[in-house]
Amino acid sequence: MYIKEYTDVINACKTCFMCRHVCTVGTETQHEADTPRGKAILLHSILNKTMQLDEETIAPLYRCTTCGACKNNCVGNYDMPSLIQAARADIIEQEKASAEVVGIKDNILDKGNILGLKKDIPVEMQAGKAPLDKAEVLYFAGCHTTYLQSELAEAMTKIMKQAEESFTILPGEVCCGKPLYLLGYRKAAKDWANKLFQQIKATGCKKIVTNCPSCYDAFKRNYEAMSVSFATEIEVLHAVEYISDLIAKGKIKLQKQLKKTVTYHDDDYLTRFHGLHELPRQLLSAIPGIEPVEMRWNREEAASCGEAGGVLQQLYPQISRSLAARIIDGAVATGADRLVTVCPITKGALSAQATERIDVCDIIELMVETLM
Repeated sequence: MYIKEYTDVINACKTCFMCRHVCTVGTETQHEADTPRGKAILLHSILNKTMQLDEETIAPLYRCTTCGACKNNCVGNYDMPSLIQAARADIIEQEKASAEVVGIKDNILDKGNILGLKKDIPVEMQAGKAPLDKAEVLYFAGCHTTYLQSELAEAMTKIMKQAEESFTILPGEVCCGKPLYLLGYRKAAKDWANKLFQQIKATGCKKIVTNCPSCYDAFKRNYEAMSVSFATEIEVLHAVEYISDLIAKGKIKLQKQLKKTVTYHDDDYLTRFHGLHELPRQLLSAIPGIEPVEMRWNREEAASCGEAGGVLQQLYPQISRSLAARIIDGAVATGADRLVTVCPITKGALSAQATERIDVCDIIELMVETLM
């Protein structure tokens, strides 16, 4: 079993409850099985064959967002997110995945995206296509931007065109494969990554720019773990890194006064796994007229929206909505006019719960506003 590789995590976490107060799902459901300690006890029992993987024991393992809040608060640096993903790999290997989990996998393999929508990229995304087949920069939009929030693709391509950057996109762009990896489909994820990597290399790009943290994390961490590494050939940048570089080189200038009070929601992947919590704040502060304010929980301690890879949103929509509503409450309490994200999945989840209480936007949309 894959969880045998994490026996040290299981043994340490099954007797410790010091991170339960920061657990994204555990604090919401108030179920012990949803806390890191509860899952460690469950996996200890499975490892020692006093329990087995069945519908009841599998469910908490997929309710985890793998957001990293527990690891961030662990004095021993025990890696609970990796343990959970190992457990999911065991579930897949034993062919015990739920119909919902299998459905997400089938959406990606059959339709090319987690949403199960038709393969053709919508007209809105095609309108943002660069005229080049090959270029130094490849813009990788991701499933949620492409199919649900094409306005983000439009904003990103406007920035790139104003900077006079030569760029392209992948014709018929498909999912990065992150959900496959998250759900435990290790072989399928590796096969998918190898195929996509070859398509990306064929563009001749030296940089990949994406506004999706899940895609960013997949390319930088998951692909490397599967020995499909961009590191020596292609640089991977999130939109905030790329835009910051454009500003530093004088390729774009922030001109228009926005006169808004904004609060920033820290993304799990960018913040906890890649240390990118100050750069988005620096971009916001550079916008003329912007007044940044902080939510009570911010940076590495930020509350998670639970939208990693878009998986929880599909498997447990009610929990997803509750987590998003909690973030909205925190943002409204700051008195801000806008809640700013750096993730299309998170933006979608938060916007659905915001109603008329606060405006939700992506940081690249703010950038376009101040460039105009």
